[in-house]
Amino acid sequence: MTDRNRDAVLTQLEALGFEVRTIPEMSTSLQPDLVARSDEVTMFVEVKTRSEDRVLRGHMEAVRIGEEIEILTDLDKHNSISAEVEHASRQLDAVAQEHDLRLLWYRADRGPFVSNTKEQIGSTLYGMRMVLADRPLHARRPWHCAYAGHADFL
Repeated sequence: MTDRNRDAVLTQLEALGFEVRTIPEMSTSLQPDLVARSDEVTMFVEVKTRSEDRVLRGHMEAVRIGEEIEILTDLDKHNSISAEVEHASRQLDAVAQEHDLRLLWYRADRGPFVSNTKEQIGSTLYGMRMVLADRPLHARRPWHCAYAGHADFL
């Protein structure tokens, strides 16, 4: 299924000087969304968009009008993101040659049912975590830390 943000990514790549064309969808095979060329470089691009967190939407829709509740969003590794990245990787590998570049362009919509997507992607793919730490002569504050053992990109 073609990602609805594919054309926006195509426009961005053209603005960067790439000659870009869409790759037609075929129901029986894996293929990425775009191929971009510049000089002697060929890059295949798969576009993924996180447009809704179904769990968050369910919690938000359960709140009655006038009711106030606190809804916490999970910043840990998300298997749904892992599955999307794995599928995108298979799509890119299906057509790219060894010397071709492969790019997963992951977009996160800004909407009421999307929250902390940047942090969720970072924790899933890179093992990023927030920790509280003291530094000499500074107050305790949160720091971004990478834990390779908790990352999809190893």
